[in-house]
Amino acid sequence: MSPAQIIAVVGATGHQGAGVVAALLSSTSFSVRALSSNPSGSKATSLLALHDKCVKAGRLEVVQADLNDKESLEKRLKGAYGLFAAMTVAENEVEQGKTLVDVAKAEGIEHFIYSSLPSIAKASGGKYTHVFPFENKAKIEQYAKEKLEDVTVLIPGALYSKLEMPLYARRGDDGIAIFNVAGSPDLQLCWVDDGHDVGTYAAGTCLSSSSSSARLIGSPPAAAFTKGPAATAGKTYPIEAPSCTMKEIAAQYEAVTGEKATVQANPVESAFTGVPEALLPSLTEVFHYMNELGPDSICYGTMKPEEDKSFEDLGVKASSLTEFVERTGFKVGAGEK
Repeated sequence: MSPAQIIAVVGATGHQGAGVVAALLSSTSFSVRALSSNPSGSKATSLLALHDKCVKAGRLEVVQADLNDKESLEKRLKGAYGLFAAMTVAENEVEQGKTLVDVAKAEGIEHFIYSSLPSIAKASGGKYTHVFPFENKAKIEQYAKEKLEDVTVLIPGALYSKLEMPLYARRGDDGIAIFNVAGSPDLQLCWVDDGHDVGTYAAGTCLSSSSSSARLIGSPPAAAFTKGPAATAGKTYPIEAPSCTMKEIAAQYEAVTGEKATVQANPVESAFTGVPEALLPSLTEVFHYMNELGPDSICYGTMKPEEDKSFEDLGVKASSLTEFVERTGFKVGAGEK
């Protein structure tokens, strides 16, 4: 029997990457090479412990690699069939991404799945030009498409994991859960469970973390890595639950937890008090832009609903807030001191 093909995962200890690792191990026959700048750190060791059976079976390893060190990337991508990358925001993110793409090309990676974001400068017709987390990922995406033959792009929507931050959801003095919205209370956003849904789109339906080495009964949805580049390369798949207002998010939370929840709308210019000054231009511009979009916009206003072929091609859908809460046990303010 030939050894399993290897998928290298960049960002394997983050929300998105860890979900991709879990889905690959749970619903495919691929082996996983998880790249980490600190393979002996707590996140890496927790990832190994979570998938202990797969580690013992030789299907998962965590290896040292640094996006600023081309030689380490060459070593870790050698022999891999596919590559998934969720890049961390960094000052030199574009340079890191281009280096990763160059190494992927040199090492013969056959399928690159990239977690990207669209250019808000382009989408807004040049009105908003300082949303650097979006611009950087869009630049890397464009470079990858120019250099590599088989690139599949995933675009996650608003992240449920952000609700763990007081900036987005917090407890009031009376204990009521408060969901904050920047701009209009009628602002509609498309959400995603980044720790689960990205993996579902990249690899297929993920089983519970406690049974990551098990197999699904029947035929699971064949997501991007399983479908392969012949079916998905050159395509962009938005990962989004149907758009909803923060009031609807609060209602879902209240229904599933039984806790009272409310919404507080704040002007965009004053909604991000307390965040690092360097982030303010990006946050204010992206939320001004989002408030200007129509209710039926998807993929940050860059696609029409009928252009989204993710369910048709991959057979998967993003999670509702109800599913996210039931899956994770999320509670507003759980991390507040």
